[in-house]
Amino acid sequence: MSALPSSSSSSAALGLPFLQPGQALKHITINEALAALDLLVQLAVISLALAAPPPEPAEGDAYIIPDGGADWPGQPSDVAVWRNGGWACHTPRPGWRAWVVEAQAIYVFGDGGWTPLAADSVPTLGVNAAADPTNRLSVASDAVLFSHDGGDQRTVLNKASPTDTATVLFQTGFSGRAEMGLAGEDEFSFKVSADGQDFATAFTLGSNGDTHRPAGRSFVMNLVDDDPDRRFTLRTNSRRVLFEKPTSDADRFEGSAFQFDQCGGQNTGTPALQGLICTSTNVSYGGNASQPQALFFWSYTDKDDPTDLRFNIHTTVANGPSDIALRTRSGGNVLIQADAVGIGSLDRAPQAKLDVDGPIRPKSYTLAALPAASGLGAGAIAYVSDAPGGPTLAFTDGQDWRAAHDRSVI
Repeated sequence: MSALPSSSSSSAALGLPFLQPGQALKHITINEALAALDLLVQLAVISLALAAPPPEPAEGDAYIIPDGGADWPGQPSDVAVWRNGGWACHTPRPGWRAWVVEAQAIYVFGDGGWTPLAADSVPTLGVNAAADPTNRLSVASDAVLFSHDGGDQRTVLNKASPTDTATVLFQTGFSGRAEMGLAGEDEFSFKVSADGQDFATAFTLGSNGDTHRPAGRSFVMNLVDDDPDRRFTLRTNSRRVLFEKPTSDADRFEGSAFQFDQCGGQNTGTPALQGLICTSTNVSYGGNASQPQALFFWSYTDKDDPTDLRFNIHTTVANGPSDIALRTRSGGNVLIQADAVGIGSLDRAPQAKLDVDGPIRPKSYTLAALPAASGLGAGAIAYVSDAPGGPTLAFTDGQDWRAAHDRSVI
């Protein structure tokens, strides 16, 4: 059949033959119509690119005749089926669909002939959900998997301009609670919201890799946990970590401050500690491996007593000295070891309560400016520039100031 006429002799859509009044051999017409239905309903063809008929087709094999297929009995785009030892051709109408086995795809017939049904060009797609003009792809599922095809796998969100938005929004009951991505700019931001309307920026990653917080916001981490091993850890390949405040603050002596607040403790009993601990890798001292530590901390036993606050610098190393040394660039230092203090370029432990490697210069006073000896107690030392007989070093006996060279009261 070369055409699909819409008449009393055949059907309008598939061109199936009708029985005519008084027709003989009605079974032939009926069988022909059933054979056409068997092919065209759930239409599947082997190929649409075969230039000539196959030499040994099987019963029911169907093909779409390609352009230039001159050896086929029908016309290009016809559906040819091998039936009863010959080819029967059916001319398609717009909208016919066929599964092409060779291409593993559905083809649709239209003005341009047979073309693939392009799933990548559908305007909307819903997977177990209803898509709409805003949410053109809508998926309702417990999980969504994007897997590699033998190598990498990258999911891309692309926006038109820097002022547009490309983000991932997390919702509860379709109300936004967190958003991350490029929100109206080209810096990567993390935002949170309590009501889905007002979003606060938690922090932003700049294009140069810096992390920054919006002006006026604090960075707060709640690390309270019953597990003592859960701590805040900062690791860096650099040899230093800088805590810097960009503007001056009179309460912090016009500079930066690293502040510890509300670190716990108790009213009385075991001292409560706050501060910094610097720990080295293991070193060998005295033939034994140990891990040196330097502790800079302040402590109190009674937090209600302001005089109980203490600042401590402490070093420890197993089987080694526990010294505190404040060193200068010129090589001098203040060495505190046990209950003695050494000042200067000492290569030994202090041998007295105060061991000074060099001259000592007490403050210079006039007689009129000398503080009262009774208030200082015995043993205070000062240099008196206008003492009787000339300048002299003086000391207190608990009651008076006396010249060091002859013990005379001055």
